[in-house]
Amino acid sequence: IAVENLKITSGNAHVKVGYLSKLQNKMEMDTFMVNVDLGDVEIERLSLARAKNILAEVGIGSLVLGFEEEPKTASTVWARVGAGSLEINLPFNDIPIIIRMKDTSYRKFKIPKGFSEIRKNVFVSQSYQADAENLLEFNIDVSMGSVLFSK
Repeated sequence: IAVENLKITSGNAHVKVGYLSKLQNKMEMDTFMVNVDLGDVEIERLSLARAKNILAEVGIGSLVLGFEEEPKTASTVWARVGAGSLEINLPFNDIPIIIRMKDTSYRKFKIPKGFSEIRKNVFVSQSYQADAENLLEFNIDVSMGSVLFSK
């Protein structure tokens, strides 16, 4: 099916969403929004959603964003994490990625090997190019929670 906008809100449940058939969205999605309160949400193969904007908010729960498939289009992820956790699974192959973290002393943050810090709290992958057509851009604000990037 073709999905232009999608919003997922989880209270205290376990929610799993994904493009399990490995077929991508038939149209470019404008906004994919997910809000996690106490529960946990797991999204697999998010690159297949073809979302320009991904908005994620985590309260006390946990959120897993899986970018296992290499993206064909650029996506911007805006994430706010309170006391919960955010795990982002990146593709195994090196793709253009930039990560911007809002500085806070209470956060726990981990990125994969091979990323360079080009400015304070700004990290890029080895193949980063600002004008790449499949750029993954992460803008993350963490209060007391944790953010883990893995391959």
